[in-house]
Amino acid sequence: MSRKFFKTRFSPIRPDVGFYETFKLLSSASAELLWWLGAPGKWAANFGFLLLFVIVMLPALLPAFIRYLWSAGVRKNLMYGSSIRHQLDVYLPSDHKRDPSRRRPVVIFISGGAWIIGYKTWAFLMGLVFQDNGVVFVAPDYRNFPQGRVRTLTWRRQGDRSDPQQIPDMVKDVSEAIRWTFENLEELGGDANNVTLMGQSAGAHLAALCVIDAAEKEAALEKLCASHGLPELVGKEQLQAGWWRMMEQVQRNEAGAHSSMEGMAFSCRQLSRFVGISGPYNILKLIPFMQARGLPKNVLNALVAGDPLKQSPACRVLDLSPHAVSFLPKVSLFHGTADATVPHAQTVEFAMALERAGGRVETVKLYEGKSHTDPILEDPCKGSDPLMLDLLNLITAKDSSTSSLSSSPSSSSLSSSSSSSLSPIIQHRRLHPRVIAVARWLNPF
Repeated sequence: MSRKFFKTRFSPIRPDVGFYETFKLLSSASAELLWWLGAPGKWAANFGFLLLFVIVMLPALLPAFIRYLWSAGVRKNLMYGSSIRHQLDVYLPSDHKRDPSRRRPVVIFISGGAWIIGYKTWAFLMGLVFQDNGVVFVAPDYRNFPQGRVRTLTWRRQGDRSDPQQIPDMVKDVSEAIRWTFENLEELGGDANNVTLMGQSAGAHLAALCVIDAAEKEAALEKLCASHGLPELVGKEQLQAGWWRMMEQVQRNEAGAHSSMEGMAFSCRQLSRFVGISGPYNILKLIPFMQARGLPKNVLNALVAGDPLKQSPACRVLDLSPHAVSFLPKVSLFHGTADATVPHAQTVEFAMALERAGGRVETVKLYEGKSHTDPILEDPCKGSDPLMLDLLNLITAKDSSTSSLSSSPSSSSLSSSSSSSLSPIIQHRRLHPRVIAVARWLNPF
């Protein structure tokens, strides 16, 4: 492994940007966000409750966070692009130095945060557990609103004849982080045959759009290659060599074809599966619930450039051709039935849309009585972590074909074949049930 390239940086401030420019950018973005949110209202009250929630949970979170900060196995703030937000953390298993030739499962995890407060460090609890269980865990940042939108937004002020301005898109950021992971898979010690793209909440939404985009573009590319008499992709060896990128040149030579291939950062065939946790997959139906949480409708409309259906994976997947659907990886979805922020009906709808389109739904599990954050925060801190048990069994199973799980959208439990055959390492500091109850009451999500 290249020591220089993967050298961790304790400070998230990029050396090529500096403290002053970083502060200026963050101050400007914060001021713009406050303008979008408007006068202090429900969003401000919820922010206060969120701070209180963190304080109550601190006895459990702080020891793990200190371990995250000082662990030599967590390579922090590695750069994958030019923005101050184009950084990621890599959690390397403890034995990666003793056995560098061993190939380990890889998880690329996209954190949530209502597209506004997403940050890679929110994943530190999950990252440490995966690290302890021999999984390479990659947690990238992406540009939040208002610095970014779900999609690139091009605009020009009225009467302005200069070049149009572009607001960068979050989906492209996530795609570039995925590209970085595959380009460095060998040095990370990752298993090219076991790479999982995973997202939670808004991160699940962005990751799902990345996969759908990639499938659509890859189908178009293969169709174009066939028209030129070129062979189809036959295996991951070609993908690792960047075979599909060489084919992009063919499309660039075609009139009007380059636009459909723009931004193709990876191939769906490189992914073993997509895992969505508490994800919003139909933005139009989500708007009333987000408004109830204090997120104004104008912010949501701005996020999706006024076209919520086009930015909804549950709708987009139905527009894919059967050929494009065939490129989608296996999909596993997890959600709590008591989620008042993103109703579990969103996961059910996405699963049904995938099945209707002909996609491969590997798992759907609904956790009875669990909130939006219970599976990733409250449950681990009270000593039970059913989500991590399910994820570890799914990802680290020796033969994923023998661990087929229930794919019924109404199912609230895994099939008998998914019973835990492993003994995963899960070490969390436990809180008293009454403390957890107080934390749940304070949690605005």
